[in-house]
Amino acid sequence: MSMRRPLALLLFALLMGPVTGSLIVADDNGHSSWSAVDSDGLQWIQSGQTFDVPAQTSPGWVDDDTPWWERTSLDLDRNEIHDSIESRIGVTGTALVYQTDVTDAHLAALEGLGLNVVDVLEAVNGVLLGQVNTTLAPTLAALEDVVMVEEYGNVIFYGDVQTPAVKASNSSFYPMGAWDLGVSGAGVNIAMVDTGVDNEHPGLSDKFVAGYDAVCYTPSDPICIAAGGGVRETDGTFDPDDGNQHGTACMGMAAATGIDASGAQTEFYGSAPDATLVDVRIGTDAGAGPFENYVLEQEFYESAMNGIQWIIDNKDTAWQDADGTNYGIDILSLSWGITSHEGGGSDGNDMHSQILNEAMEAGIIVSVAAGNDGPSNDGLSGMGSSDLSLTVGATDDRNTVDREDDTIADYSSRGPRRDNGDGNPLNELKPEITAPGTNIVQAEGCVTSGLCNNFLGGDASDNGYTGRGSGTSYATPAVSGILALMIEANPELSPAELKEIIKLTAER
Repeated sequence: MSMRRPLALLLFALLMGPVTGSLIVADDNGHSSWSAVDSDGLQWIQSGQTFDVPAQTSPGWVDDDTPWWERTSLDLDRNEIHDSIESRIGVTGTALVYQTDVTDAHLAALEGLGLNVVDVLEAVNGVLLGQVNTTLAPTLAALEDVVMVEEYGNVIFYGDVQTPAVKASNSSFYPMGAWDLGVSGAGVNIAMVDTGVDNEHPGLSDKFVAGYDAVCYTPSDPICIAAGGGVRETDGTFDPDDGNQHGTACMGMAAATGIDASGAQTEFYGSAPDATLVDVRIGTDAGAGPFENYVLEQEFYESAMNGIQWIIDNKDTAWQDADGTNYGIDILSLSWGITSHEGGGSDGNDMHSQILNEAMEAGIIVSVAAGNDGPSNDGLSGMGSSDLSLTVGATDDRNTVDREDDTIADYSSRGPRRDNGDGNPLNELKPEITAPGTNIVQAEGCVTSGLCNNFLGGDASDNGYTGRGSGTSYATPAVSGILALMIEANPELSPAELKEIIKLTAER
């Protein structure tokens, strides 16, 4: 049996806490052995025995191949138009999903209607159209190969003891941490999709591998040019700055080394201090983009979708100046969500949830925040409702490493997500994992000293770790760091395997 796979399983039974149960582990030749983890700790048993598993009748949903657009709860009248659009008068951000790849003929048909194509999202056969009058929705739905007319969602950011509490580092409560097993995230690239990261911060220096600015992804955008933006390199060489603080804080929780401006070592580590950064900026100093104007919410949605498409396209890119062992993108960390217009939240069939499924299937594990709507929310938002992604809720650790006093944070969205109509009640159970997200110390971005904004690069090299923040925003990067440790332990694990291992070995 390969040693990497047992190490990964052992590591995350340790990190997230033991759970009673059994699982089958396959070796490199496809042979299986039965292993168990007991409630008192870790006990691996290789019996070499044969187990008889009783035949079971498959539930009806297993063989259900109904396409999503024929069962989604976002279009209850089955006219291929989001119900929220039909209840709206005037213009709204509009997107189309096609049954096939988007072709020149499809784009020509849109131009023939006088519409401007903002972006094409190959991963989901999608087209972003910007503001379109809702009266055009039936015409758009009737176009060849269109299976859904969607409304843009609204992008919202969900914004010490965290690292030992998840057992990445050791502590007096948990003497054995993941780092003691020889993993620290080395060679693993985390795509932090946020407001940008000030990687000049002493705890984040030397982490930058690649970057992309989805805020000004249209090189000719006149406002970006006037603001000092203009053309942005799309090959990964552009290094975005953080005009908000949110992105720098999140990357610190995933991968900060704990070094401060004096060069001294602090305890403010991220879960994976040797993981590296792919910095994808989709937000600005107002928390929305690209023009620091909440009125232009559609532009924020377009930036978010464009940034995720860029990540999928560059999953295996050999970055400039990166050595042969460090390339591409391994983890997509999302500390924000997209609200749905329908009551009851998203069912995971909207474009922004499905593009995360595509990232998972491309080989990128997605860690996404559940949201901060608390127990009274009427369903999870888009992104957190993605079928395949790992959706993260937050705990309140009471500022102690000991887990015995932990509770689900008051603000953390509970779920479940809205029923997607596939007949399977189990895949509505989200979020799937929690991590500390309350009162977490942050790595300071340049903006805290007032020396920079979105288009005026600043220097965070003199900054430290002072402010505290709470939210599923901050629980999510802790999980992203844990995933980096898992990938270093066994690079052969698929996103689906990573997700299942972290769920199976989490403390109940």
